[in-house]
Amino acid sequence: MSRSQPIVAIDGPASSGKGTIGLLLAEELGCPFVDTGAMYRALAVHAQKLGVNMDDQVRLERLAREGQFLFQKQVDQSRWAYRVFINGQDVTEEIRTPEIDMASSRISAYPGVHAAMVEKQRAMARVSGVVMEGRDIGTVVLPDADIKFYLTASVQERARRRHLQMQSWGRTVDRRQLEKQLRHRDRSDSLREVAPLSQAADAIVIDTTNLPIEEVLEEILTQLRGTLGPEI
Repeated sequence: MSRSQPIVAIDGPASSGKGTIGLLLAEELGCPFVDTGAMYRALAVHAQKLGVNMDDQVRLERLAREGQFLFQKQVDQSRWAYRVFINGQDVTEEIRTPEIDMASSRISAYPGVHAAMVEKQRAMARVSGVVMEGRDIGTVVLPDADIKFYLTASVQERARRRHLQMQSWGRTVDRRQLEKQLRHRDRSDSLREVAPLSQAADAIVIDTTNLPIEEVLEEILTQLRGTLGPEI
């Protein structure tokens, strides 16, 4: 590789551990971490503040192309592992609401918006190595990534994780309802026309259902060293 750091793609359904593992892996490798889902949520917040209708694909695409996205590691003991910025504005708290979650899922399916975001995400990877997580990283955004992982877990376990996460945000939600929502999200993400959730043919699949975070990270590092060399 001409780069000193690898390009790592991590895909998988919601609450499969992509964000947690991706951030830890990026820290281990000393390279940037990009949460593509958070980029769409940040865009939705930005558009909402400007009064842009979520049906206005032309304006949303323009905002996506003009947007500057940044992820910054949280140094204190905040509930957020990293902070998310768009055009210099910290939107970390605002992107974690059900309303924005729904809006981001909607706008990410717009072809123009998706194309603009993919362009930005690829540019991030060209600057240096990167750990990038999402739902179409290994198949669409970075099909030539040095190594690809697909994290999965049972819907029951993912609902449990999401329930704990939302409790930490101070929200009360029924766990069975979360499981129902995750099943619906899995189906809609897999069937969408623009960049559906799918496992890359050359991705390494890791079922995180019964694995602690430390074991998942170690397995990924072992795979990285075996594929890219022990110096990783």
